[in-house]
Amino acid sequence: LGLHREDTPEGVVWCRQDRREVPRPSHRIGDLRGVLGGDPAPDLRWPDVLMLDTETTGLMGGTGTLAFLVGLGWWDDDGFQVRQLFLPEPGFEAPLLAAIEGQARGFRAVATYNGASFDLPLLRTRARLSRRDDPVAALAGWDLLVGARRQWSRRLPDCRQQTVEEAICQRPRRGGDIDGALIPATYQHYLRTAELGDLEPVLRHNRRDIDGLALVLAALAEGARRRGDGPGPATPWCDAWSQALICERRREVEL
Repeated sequence: LGLHREDTPEGVVWCRQDRREVPRPSHRIGDLRGVLGGDPAPDLRWPDVLMLDTETTGLMGGTGTLAFLVGLGWWDDDGFQVRQLFLPEPGFEAPLLAAIEGQARGFRAVATYNGASFDLPLLRTRARLSRRDDPVAALAGWDLLVGARRQWSRRLPDCRQQTVEEAICQRPRRGGDIDGALIPATYQHYLRTAELGDLEPVLRHNRRDIDGLALVLAALAEGARRRGDGPGPATPWCDAWSQALICERRREVEL
């Protein structure tokens, strides 16, 4: 799977990291005011934002659900980095959570997709069960699903991440992926048999989700930048409506 072992004071962590071709947004983070669930701090920079996505043993959450794969992405001077942390068996959960916490220390915000309802509460629960602090408690939470619904829900058939990636970011998913509904069973098969099976497509799916988070965040920033100019003559009514509501949240009500 391309994973390597890291021996940490908390225990063994299995991970892999690579650089992805995802350009840093050219717009100001401050333009996202009124778009996300929480407004960004005035001095926040793009390298301060950590992308996070989990693959889990169940899609409903709850105390019995494990996050067996956690993808983390961020921009630095060398480009967009993606680091994936893999849980080879439940007994390695504590060092995985510690690795997330260690990575999060260098950031000020965490961006997810539906993470406010799923990913972040799940990590918080797993940390409590391991008698640890929430690994991303110090970071402001940005749920990009909120921004996608505010900007594009009147235009798109739904606001699933892959729909937004294809329709707004012009980045459709290609082959080699796996249906998200099959991911829990794939990991459970691995635990029962020790066979890798479709774990590689699972890691690829997670990495593409992290790439997609960065693309959607950049698209939200680009759309937010256009708010100040107002809708142009060719702007569809649905986008103009969304722009007006966002301007209202920002208290930009002057014509």
